[in-house]
Amino acid sequence: MDRDGNEYGIDRQRLDVMRLVEARGWTVVETFVDNDVSAMSRKPRPAFERMLAAAEAGAFDVIVARHLDRLLRRLIELERILDMYETTGVSVITSNDSIDTATDGGRLNARIMASVGQQEVERKSARQKSAAAQAAALGRWVGGRRAFGYEADGKTLRDDEAAAIRAGYAALLAGETLTAIARDWNDRGHATTQNKRDGTPNSWARTGVRDVLLNPRNAGLRRHRPTGTQGAFRKDPEAYIVGRAEWPAVVDEDTWRATAALLASPERRRAPVNAKALLTGVALCGVCGATVHAGGARRHYRTYRCSGMEHLARKAEPVEEYVEAVIVERLSRPDALALFAPEVEAETRDLGTEADTLRRRLDDLAVDYADGALTRTQFRTANERVRARLAEIETTMAAAGAGDLVAPLVSSGDVAAAWAEMTDARRRAVIDALAVVTLRPLGRGRHTFTPEAFAATIEIEWRRA
Repeated sequence: MDRDGNEYGIDRQRLDVMRLVEARGWTVVETFVDNDVSAMSRKPRPAFERMLAAAEAGAFDVIVARHLDRLLRRLIELERILDMYETTGVSVITSNDSIDTATDGGRLNARIMASVGQQEVERKSARQKSAAAQAAALGRWVGGRRAFGYEADGKTLRDDEAAAIRAGYAALLAGETLTAIARDWNDRGHATTQNKRDGTPNSWARTGVRDVLLNPRNAGLRRHRPTGTQGAFRKDPEAYIVGRAEWPAVVDEDTWRATAALLASPERRRAPVNAKALLTGVALCGVCGATVHAGGARRHYRTYRCSGMEHLARKAEPVEEYVEAVIVERLSRPDALALFAPEVEAETRDLGTEADTLRRRLDDLAVDYADGALTRTQFRTANERVRARLAEIETTMAAAGAGDLVAPLVSSGDVAAAWAEMTDARRRAVIDALAVVTLRPLGRGRHTFTPEAFAATIEIEWRRA
């Protein structure tokens, strides 16, 4: 580790190596330096790989290092070097621990020291993992790259970024796309917290926005994700939450859980890229069930076509007007709020506290079982009951937040006016959330566009009875 880049450690190693080189009358062909790079990690070591390639090419006869663990920390790397000695005759000699792989005794000592070095790495890794798990259970921040929305200390909100995150949650739950949110953040001058290779900040893209909105830290929750579980986390963002965090939340837990349920849902369809027509990717073909898309203009008007086998071609404008009129009329009825966005605040007010209690109870059950206070049957029964209740609570909280898609529209007092001010992306999301729209072919001949004709060829099936 060389935080300041002064290479003091490298200079000390070079002095010891040069004493041995000069004492033996050797000539240095090249010096290979991987500064601030650990020999125990699996990250690439460019100079180490160049050194092996040069040895294979016969550029030198001996590799000199101060200690063996300054050259390598993994047995697999030592075996590469010993195999190379068999084919090229290039050996390793160390100045401070007397390793010489040109002899059988030296190779034995090298293998022993490499084994010890690898064991030290594994022990250190186990300690670090244990410390990380403990810190997570206590809700502590342990460092790392600055999180978007927070200062470098990991605990203080950065107000302008936190406001952008809140707006992002609201926009997504209201039907906007991740791409639209990324565009908005870029337009407002917000950059990601990860720089490009040239040091300039990265701009936002939909995947980065998705990762930010899925991060439970925004709800003041602490997660502990074991190594190699990134893909699993994307599929189930709630899987690795271990409790409350020490930092303040950007949004409430209900909002985050609603967003996590939306983004992780296998039924969620990604909005078509640059979709301009209202029903693109939402309405279905009445013949094959495929989604429809905006086809080529015919006689100067837009059309909707089947994305599968071209089963239908419908004039887009009257279809959109009819569907929008039905949606607006239904949402304007007195019972719309109770039906499509039921008031559940009283039921969920204390659910966050109960969820935390249940998570702690799961930990207590595990400790009791380990101590022998519970039998296997008792542990399984209690564990299943607690997990079932926790799943029930999380589902209820997610449903409460999901109501935000419709509630602001219905509560506006003038649904038609509020609908007219919405973007097509939000209208598309509302339509998809409330109903299944199916377009059927009109058949041959001329057609009169009447409400009756539309009702016969445009089916709107409400998702709630």
